[in-house]
Amino acid sequence: MIWRPYDFTTDDSRTDVVMAKGKELLTASFSMIDERMRTSEWAVDELYSIVDIFLLVFYRWGNRMKIDMKTDYPAWTKHAQRMLERPAVNRALAYENISVWQ
Repeated sequence: MIWRPYDFTTDDSRTDVVMAKGKELLTASFSMIDERMRTSEWAVDELYSIVDIFLLVFYRWGNRMKIDMKTDYPAWTKHAQRMLERPAVNRALAYENISVWQ
């Protein structure tokens, strides 16, 4: 809804409304993720899993959408920092030539 609002409306004058609703829904979901990360080091049962990798992808997307991830989601930010301590994560980011923070 944020990056492709035209997929949710045929009325070009409504894309801003769709984007705003998308951001509202997204930040609610991001808040739930941050809440979970306050009580757990990893996303599922204290074990590193594929879910943690996807959370890093979503965290990066938040940064790309100009959401202040560090301020708004501090527990999730700590999770992202833990992820960046993993050599395989850094190799993948280097290979793709991308940053989590932008």
